[in-house]
Amino acid sequence: MENGKPWWMDDPELIALHERALAEIESAVEPAGLHEPDPVVADFYSGEAGRALSAARDDMAAARQRYEDAVFAARTAGFSWTEIGRILGVSRQQVHRQFSARSAD
Repeated sequence: MENGKPWWMDDPELIALHERALAEIESAVEPAGLHEPDPVVADFYSGEAGRALSAARDDMAAARQRYEDAVFAARTAGFSWTEIGRILGVSRQQVHRQFSARSAD
């Protein structure tokens, strides 16, 4: 030990390796998306997916109700099951089976 320092602290080769390693670390590119929030965690806190599912469920229920109301309105207006099925793009049997038990006729 010269000057109270270990030999490796003044070794030019080790100093050069150290400087090169630091330069590589400082110039390294950050991985893509490192600062972007994880989509699962972000949704957990925002609740967006849950609200979207609830809205879709409500929309589906409203659409089903509109569908039923339209079928019953058509029956009240005198449409046959064949005419209703043709307009809806399904068979007369399918419409009749689905709605006849709940219709007034």
